[in-house]
Amino acid sequence: MDISQKDCENLSQYLAHEGQSLFEHMSECAKTVAVLLAQIGLPKLGRALGWLHDFGKLSDDYASYLADALKCPEQFDRGKRGSVDHSTSGAQFIWEQLQVEKEMQYSALSFLRQMMVLCVASHHHHSLIDCWRGDSVEDDILIQRLKKAYKDTHYTEIVGKLSNHEKRVFEELLNRDELEKEFKDIYHTIINGRDKKSCLFNFGMLARLMFSALISADYMSSSGRGFLLQNTVPDWALMQSKVEEYMKQFKADSELNQCRAEMSEACLKAAQGSQGIWSLTLPTGAGKTLASLRFALAHARKYKLSRIVYVIPYTTILDQTSASLEKVLGQDLFKQLVLVHHSNFVMEDKDADGSKEEWSTERKNWYMEICQTWDIPIVLTTSVQYLNACYAAGKQHVRRMNSLMRSVIIFDEVQAIPWSSKVLFEKSLEFWALAGGSTLLKCTATQPKSKEQKSVCGKGGNNLERGEIVPNCKVYFARFEQFRNVEVQCEVSCRRRKWTLEAMVDLIVEAAEKDCTVLTIVNTKSLAARLFKKCQECLPEALCYHLSTNMCPAHRLHIVNNHISKEALEKARQEKKPLICISTQLIEAGVDVDFDVVIRTVAGLDSCMQAAGRCNRDASRYKGRVIVLNPSDELEKIDQLWALNKAVQESTKAILTMDDCSRMLDMENVNNYFERYQQILHIEKSGYTSYITHVGKIVSNLVDLYSCNSNLFKKSDRYEKFSLFQAFDLAASNYKPIDDDTIAIFSPYEEGETLIGELSDDDPFTTGDWDSWKDKLSKLRPYSVSIRENKVSEYLREGTIYAISEKMKLYAIPKGKYSETLGILPNGVELLTV
Repeated sequence: MDISQKDCENLSQYLAHEGQSLFEHMSECAKTVAVLLAQIGLPKLGRALGWLHDFGKLSDDYASYLADALKCPEQFDRGKRGSVDHSTSGAQFIWEQLQVEKEMQYSALSFLRQMMVLCVASHHHHSLIDCWRGDSVEDDILIQRLKKAYKDTHYTEIVGKLSNHEKRVFEELLNRDELEKEFKDIYHTIINGRDKKSCLFNFGMLARLMFSALISADYMSSSGRGFLLQNTVPDWALMQSKVEEYMKQFKADSELNQCRAEMSEACLKAAQGSQGIWSLTLPTGAGKTLASLRFALAHARKYKLSRIVYVIPYTTILDQTSASLEKVLGQDLFKQLVLVHHSNFVMEDKDADGSKEEWSTERKNWYMEICQTWDIPIVLTTSVQYLNACYAAGKQHVRRMNSLMRSVIIFDEVQAIPWSSKVLFEKSLEFWALAGGSTLLKCTATQPKSKEQKSVCGKGGNNLERGEIVPNCKVYFARFEQFRNVEVQCEVSCRRRKWTLEAMVDLIVEAAEKDCTVLTIVNTKSLAARLFKKCQECLPEALCYHLSTNMCPAHRLHIVNNHISKEALEKARQEKKPLICISTQLIEAGVDVDFDVVIRTVAGLDSCMQAAGRCNRDASRYKGRVIVLNPSDELEKIDQLWALNKAVQESTKAILTMDDCSRMLDMENVNNYFERYQQILHIEKSGYTSYITHVGKIVSNLVDLYSCNSNLFKKSDRYEKFSLFQAFDLAASNYKPIDDDTIAIFSPYEEGETLIGELSDDDPFTTGDWDSWKDKLSKLRPYSVSIRENKVSEYLREGTIYAISEKMKLYAIPKGKYSETLGILPNGVELLTV
C-alpha cells in the first residue's frame, strides 16, 4: 500500500527538520528501510519502522521546540536538545496495535513486536536500549519506556490529532497477519534446531540489523540525500574480467607456482557452490589474496550479492591488500569501487603522471559518507571495525552493520581475531550465514579449530558450514614445505640456555655473513631497538633496518617497499652484501618478503609459523633456515607480555620441547597447539572467549548479555509478554575488541613535519579553519605513532613530545626526538608488543 500526502495531511503540516515536512521525512525513511530489509525478506516490517519512528514529532511540544531552535539557532540552548521525547509514542503505538497473548511469548509475532518497539524507542540513542539492565527490579528499561505516561510521551494528543482515515493508514502499516506472515520465514530459520540461548542471540542480532537500517535511512533523509530506490548489484563481471586478465601474467613455471595455480583454480571453482561459511587454509605465500578475490567476485556474481568486505587484522596487511587490488583493478576502477577504511589511511588521488592531486570538496564528502555506511562494492577494513559494526555502541558502528547483509565477507588471518571476542566472532558468522544472506570466508595459514564451533543449521536443516575450499590443503602444506626446504632449529627447551643480547647479536651477524639476508623477529620494541644498534656496531658494512610501531606507518611502509622488498633482497644477494632486518611481529603476516634466514624469539606457534613464511618464500633457493630461541628474562620478560599469556606459553612449550623440533610447524602440531591453548584458556579464565564483563559485583559476559541475560535478569509476571531480555546498551557500551589505551602523536617524518607546522597555524575553534584543520589531521594519520596515554605527562616533561593543541589533546614529536632508523626516541623504554 502506497501512502500519499493526501492520506496523511497532518504529517504535511508539521516539520521533521528545517526545510523538511514530517510526511516527506517519514516517507523517505520508510522507502529506504523497506529496500534495505527487503534483502532479508522484511520489506513490510521496514516500511512500518520508517513511517512510525518519528511518530512523536506530531506533538505541539516538539513543534514549539523545533520552531525555537530554527528561529534563533545561535541563542538556542543546546542543553534543551532531546528534551522533547518524540521516540516513545511510536513504540507505544506499535505495542498497542500488535497485541500478543500470554501463551504467545515466544511466537513470531511476539519477537517482531518487541524488535520493532526496540528500534523505534532507540533511534536517537547510540545503540539499542536495554530490555533489562543491572540486577534489581528497577532495571526494566524497556518496560519503563512503554509504561511512560501518555501525557509525557504525547501519545494521547497525537492519536487524537489523526483523522479516522489516517488512523486506518497507520493501523494498516501494522497489519498483524501480514507482518507475521512476512516474519515467519526468518523466524523459523533462526529457531530451527537451536537451543534457546542461540536463538535469542540471533534475534538480538536481527534487532540490531533492523535498527541499523532505520538509522541509515534517518541519516540519509535528514541530510537531504532522499531515499534508496533499490538495492543495486555491482558489475561483478567487469571486475572479474579484470582479475582474470591480471592472472594471465602468472605462469606455472615451477612446482611451487603450479601449486599456487591449482589452489587458485580451486577457489574459482568453489565459488559456484552454495552460500554459507567456507574456510581457506593455505600455506603462507600461496597467494590467498588473489585466490580469495577470485572466489569472492565469482560468488558475488552468481548470487547477485551487494558487496565484498575484506576484514583484516593488521593495517600492514590491509595496506598491502589495497595495493594488490589497485594493481588488479586499475587506479580509476579502484578509486570508484573500493573503500579502504582504517584510522591510518586516507586515499590519495593522483593525476595522469602519478603526482598527488588535491581532494575536491565533493570527493571528501563522498569519502566521509562512505566510511560511515560502507555503501560501496568492495570494502577493506579491520577486524576491530567489523566487530564494532556487529556489537559496539556508536551510531557510526551501527550504521555500517546493514552493509554486511548480502555480502561476501573475507576474514584474512582469521586466527588473529582477539581471543576475548572469539565466541562473539563465531556467532556473528552464524548470524550472517543464517539470516543475513551472506557468505563468509575464513582465510589463514594456521586455522584454529574452535571448541565452540558447531555445525550451523540453516533453512531446511542444511549445514551452512561448507568446509575447506581446498579439501586436500594438507597435501599443499607438505609440498610447500618440501619445495622451500626450510630447516627448523629450536633453542627454547628448558634444558637449554636462554640467550643473552651478545649471543643473539653473534648469531645474527654470523648468519648474515654466511647466508646474506637475515630477518629477526622479537616480541618487544625495546629488544628490537637494542639488537638493531648492536648489529650496526658489530657489522658496519651490512645493510641494517629496523621495524616497529615506534615508527609511523609511512616510515615502515618506506622500509618494506624500498629496502626489504623481494627485489631489494635479491639485489643484496647478487652483490653479496649482508642485509639484516630487526622487526617486531608486525612483519609476520601479509608482508611479502623472502629472507634466507629467519630468527624468532619464542612466541605462540601460530606466530612462529607466520615468521617461517618469510623464509625462502618462493622456493627460489636451495634451502632456508628458521631458528626459534628463548631470550633471557632481562631481554624479554615473557610473563609480562599480554600476547604471550600463560595459555600461549604452556601450549607452545608442549610443542617446542618435543623430541623432533624440525616438525614443529606441521599442520598436525599447529592443530594440537590450538587445542592445548583453548584447554588451558578455559581452565585459566572461565568464559574468557565470551568477553567477560563486570556489572557491579556480578560477573557476566557479552554473549550472555546479548542472549538470555541470565546473570542479571530477574523473572517477574510483568514480563510474560516479552521475548527478549537483553542488556543491549550495557553490552555495547562495555565492548572494546582490543584494549587500546593509546593516543596518537604526530611524527616529523618526511611530509609530517610540514603538516604539523600547518596544523599549528590553524584554530579548529573558528569556522574558517575547521575544514582545513580536519583535512590536515587526515593527512597526518600516516605520520602518527601510538603511545600509552599514561606516558603523555612523562613525555611532555622530558621533551619527547610537545603539545600542538592542549584543547584538542594533540601532540607531536620534535625532530630531534624522531630517528630515521628507530622512530620515536623516548628517554625511558616502554615494554610494548608489536
